[in-house]
Amino acid sequence: MKRIISTTAFLIALTAFVTSCNKEYVCECDNGAYSQIIEASSKSSAESDCNTKGTSCSLQ
Repeated sequence: MKRIISTTAFLIALTAFVTSCNKEYVCECDNGAYSQIIEASSKSSAESDCNTKGTSCSLQ
């Protein structure tokens, strides 16, 4: 039973650590007519995700 509890606690801690490394970036398209929040680990990763949304999209 203790092994299950310690394994579960470890997985929860690992998940919290991995997700806390992401930052939120705002991707705006069509001069601000449409915006979306992108979670990424770096600005370059967020820029590439934003660029896939459309040609008129950029990080703000």
